[in-house]
Amino acid sequence: MSAIPAKGFTMRVRESYSLYQRKTPAGVVFYYQVYDEAGKRLCGHSTGKTTKTAAREFCNQLLKAGKLLPEKEPVPTFGEFSQGWWDFETCRYTKSRNARNSLTQRYLDTASYNLKQYILPYFEKSRIDLITDVMIDNWLLALVGKGLKKSTANNAYNIFRTMLTYAHRKLRLIPSNPFDLVEKLGSDKNQDDGDDEYQEDMTILTPEEVKLLFPENWETVWSKKLYYVLNMLAACTGMRIGELLGLKAKYVCNGYIYVRKQFDSLGYRNVKTKRPRYITIPAGVEDELRELIAKNGDGFIFVWRPNAPQPISRACVTIEYHRALEKAGIARDVQRKRNLHMHGWRHFFNTFLLTENITDDKVMAMTGHLNKKTKERYTHFDGSKFTDVRAAQEKMLDQKPGMPVPAPLATPTSVGKFPAQIPAPGSMQDGAVNIQVLNVVVPSETGEIGDPMVWLERVDFSAIAEVVNRKKWEECKERNVTENSAGAV
Repeated sequence: MSAIPAKGFTMRVRESYSLYQRKTPAGVVFYYQVYDEAGKRLCGHSTGKTTKTAAREFCNQLLKAGKLLPEKEPVPTFGEFSQGWWDFETCRYTKSRNARNSLTQRYLDTASYNLKQYILPYFEKSRIDLITDVMIDNWLLALVGKGLKKSTANNAYNIFRTMLTYAHRKLRLIPSNPFDLVEKLGSDKNQDDGDDEYQEDMTILTPEEVKLLFPENWETVWSKKLYYVLNMLAACTGMRIGELLGLKAKYVCNGYIYVRKQFDSLGYRNVKTKRPRYITIPAGVEDELRELIAKNGDGFIFVWRPNAPQPISRACVTIEYHRALEKAGIARDVQRKRNLHMHGWRHFFNTFLLTENITDDKVMAMTGHLNKKTKERYTHFDGSKFTDVRAAQEKMLDQKPGMPVPAPLATPTSVGKFPAQIPAPGSMQDGAVNIQVLNVVVPSETGEIGDPMVWLERVDFSAIAEVVNRKKWEECKERNVTENSAGAV
């Protein structure tokens, strides 16, 4: 039942606009204000008139023409806004971000997949300024309700948030970012049934299980020698699968390997962090790598045939890994429950080093997770600082302790200048050679100094130590180091 106005009471109807005056240097000017479709008062607009009568007539004409409410660009739907996103050529955000901190194609592919698979099906037709925190929260819960892991839903959350943050801060399409009021989902670790603590502890292999995977008779566990060596290298270095597949013969040095490239669906390219690193390796693992190099040539180490243009596939490595676990006594259902996979070698290596009391900064230097402090300390690799790491690696695989880590030698030129940065030796006690970074010249076909990384790709470090005249190096070293020191000053 509607309310009846009291006798003598008149209901006031809001007019389509209101007038007010402003004082300007030229005199008094009348302005008008209107309301948007939500009833919100908009900012005033000048009529250009100096009398209220003229201003009212002006506004009535606008009202009759349907132009009283100032025209504004229509707010796009999220589907319209997302067109061209995550593409180097068409995405403004990608261009801006890449100019400051280069993005990888894999990251863009992942972002594009999340957008199409998980975000657009829910928000494609929603006007971007009408997306609320409640809608986003319901969307996250819906993803998990469909069986997605929380980590997968959180990946989509990150992509969605990045896009709306850009729409708010840079494009001013929305007055505020609804993601400011929405938190990520929790961890997946405690989702499984059973003892949560047990589940978390058993997501990586134990040292005892690792030793079962690498028996003296490797044929009892692995179908091919290359799978055996690849996984043993992964266990004692924590290298990513792309880095393992991208390893070439020239990067296997005496006592260590140089991790500079990776191989994946996008080809042969820089490692994930874009920063090369050195990793010590036990003598036994190096011997196994040398054996594969002798068989497969100077290119990729893990190949089906000698000098193949690309390594074995990632899928084959994954399949063989799970077969080997099964042969070692870990059934497939247990593997799934414990979430065992190839990337787990990185977690195993990281955990094993920490249990052997290896310092955090050394662990980060080995795995390629560099903070500022670690980067400054280990930019110049020195094998003598990682003897404890090598001892832990040998213990992991039950190998006998090896000799001190040797290093490839490089010779100075007759010019005696050393402008480029590549691995070169320094002397240790007892005549052993240790790895340091000194300034050494980079030879090129033109006789000029070239790109050290280009030169590095065609250098066989294992051969350098055999052909360089140590006596000549010792005679030149003192003179060259003195010149470098003087130049630095």
